[in-house]
Amino acid sequence: MICIERRKILRKIRRSKVLILGVFIYLIFQISLVFLSKNTKTLALEVEEFKATMKTKGIIVREEYLITSQDNGILDLKFKDGDKVRKNETIAYIKKDKKVDKIDKKINKANEDIKNITKSVSESSNEIAKEIEENKLKNKKEEKKILQSEKEKSTSYVSTEVSGVISYKFDNMENKYTLDELKKITSNDIEKEENNYTQVKDNSTIKKGEPIARIINNYESYIVTCISKDESKNFVKGETLKIVLNKEEIDAKVDQIEKNGSNVTIIFKITNQNVGIYDTRVEEFDIIYKQIEGLKIPKSSVKVVNGKKGVYVVNEQTQDIEFIELEGIEHEDKEFVYLDYYKNNIDGSKTVNLYDEIILRPNAINKNIKMK
Repeated sequence: MICIERRKILRKIRRSKVLILGVFIYLIFQISLVFLSKNTKTLALEVEEFKATMKTKGIIVREEYLITSQDNGILDLKFKDGDKVRKNETIAYIKKDKKVDKIDKKINKANEDIKNITKSVSESSNEIAKEIEENKLKNKKEEKKILQSEKEKSTSYVSTEVSGVISYKFDNMENKYTLDELKKITSNDIEKEENNYTQVKDNSTIKKGEPIARIINNYESYIVTCISKDESKNFVKGETLKIVLNKEEIDAKVDQIEKNGSNVTIIFKITNQNVGIYDTRVEEFDIIYKQIEGLKIPKSSVKVVNGKKGVYVVNEQTQDIEFIELEGIEHEDKEFVYLDYYKNNIDGSKTVNLYDEIILRPNAINKNIKMK
């Protein structure tokens, strides 16, 4: 009897130990879950602006007209680089004779005398004195007319046949890179070309046939670049985008896409322009080929479940973890996936939303626990 009682007591002790061990394991497990939930890193999604860019190099082609000198002489420029000029407007004078400066001084003196005499005539109350002053005024005006005639004979007037923006710089490539030759520009042209503009200076000596100025149609400019076939997939003919040149964003349109051997030639039409690129032939620039205001999701958060790409989201009410498929993916790079938040909202897509809390690095444990 004693042995039977002893065995019963030992069984009770063993059961108690197992129960205690079970309770202990359960407590450790619960504490571990709390610890894991508190130390699982999450990210609250917010709308961010993203710009997908590509750096490349291109040749700038404009509708531009070169004006050359018809005489030898000294230049007198009437405008500054970047000024707008009208059709048939005089943009420079060429002094064919050194005496023109002396004639100018005499004309200025005659203008001053005419002004003073005119004032004397208007203020004079004596008829005889007034008549004398009027004769002086007539003679002085005749003198000025003769001086102007002499100046005309010794001066060549340079005018423009078109309106546009003026530049007193040229690079002798104006007739090579024209609007008619856009498709003929090669990657070799782009690589070897350099900016090599010559500045025409005021009061400098000019010879017949030498360039004086360019008149540029600032509404008709293009940038031609050559890129790889993979890079060309980012562009669609007719789409608008922005080009960053000299730290300024310029509106542009994809005008033409031409396959050229292993490369693809992209021709961008500039739809607005600034003075900074009037005197630039070749330049490195950034193309902003995509701008997104959306949700930026780290790729460390993205998993594929049953062939669907998605993230693990913490349910705001229950604190359970849910797998939600990503819809409306606009762009991906090495680090992030970008969703068009506004388009998804309009379309009513059942995907992640603004302020959703996602697990940054989901694993076998943290994606199956309840967040405390």
